[in-house]
Amino acid sequence: MKKLTILFALIAVSIYGLKAQIAWPLNGTSIYYNGGNVGIGTTTPSEKLHIRSTFPVINLEKAGILNWKIGNRLENNFSIYSDAGAGDALSINCNTGNVGIGTTTSSEKLHIRSTFPVINLEKAGILNWKIGNRLENNFSIYSDAGAGDALSINCNTGNVGIGTTNPTAKLAVNGNIKAKEVNVTLDGWADFVFHPTYKLRTLGEVEQFIKANSHLPEIPTAAEVKENGVSLGEMNAKLLQKVEELTLYMIEQQKIIEKQNLRIEKLEKTTNSK
Repeated sequence: MKKLTILFALIAVSIYGLKAQIAWPLNGTSIYYNGGNVGIGTTTPSEKLHIRSTFPVINLEKAGILNWKIGNRLENNFSIYSDAGAGDALSINCNTGNVGIGTTTSSEKLHIRSTFPVINLEKAGILNWKIGNRLENNFSIYSDAGAGDALSINCNTGNVGIGTTNPTAKLAVNGNIKAKEVNVTLDGWADFVFHPTYKLRTLGEVEQFIKANSHLPEIPTAAEVKENGVSLGEMNAKLLQKVEELTLYMIEQQKIIEKQNLRIEKLEKTTNSK
């Protein structure tokens, strides 16, 4: 009986010790850990889950599709990438904090590298908008409706295009512009017309020019305007020049009228005195 009691005591101690050594108890089909840090590849885990490996440390796999890996693929880089070898989908440089999408060498806080539009803005039921390098050296904002770029910036020239991908000026708009006010800065104005040395054409010379060319001197033809457009600042200066020339003609005409009036008055006095 004494031996039997000792045997049961040893079995009980062994079962208790075995239970104490089970760090991952089973609960139905689940396994869990209820305290301390967990180490994979290390015996000194410093966090709740500490994984140490020379290879991608987490592999996400589903049959029939690409596997995704998460870990320190490069030195000082945290990466998310697939096993297709197409490059990192996302990379974070631990030294700089820079985030790269499609690149492992991010040079800015957010660096996106792609051969396609890099940002897609989508809302159900409406047009999608895309932002990125649609054309070489061009930054574009456009929709998937295929109606052309809403806005385009040429990275070489700094020219901005609205409704066009080939802006030839600092701002090129393929369409109408509506504004409350437009301020045009010019280097010169038409006040030279009033300078004493300015040679004003006679009205006869102007008439001959119009008959020969069907437009005023210094004013572009209809064909030139159709081909090259009109510079608002330059055209306003030309129109002012013509207004100032008309003013000079009117002043000259007024002088002639006044002289004629004096002659008429003299003639009337002479006639009345007889």
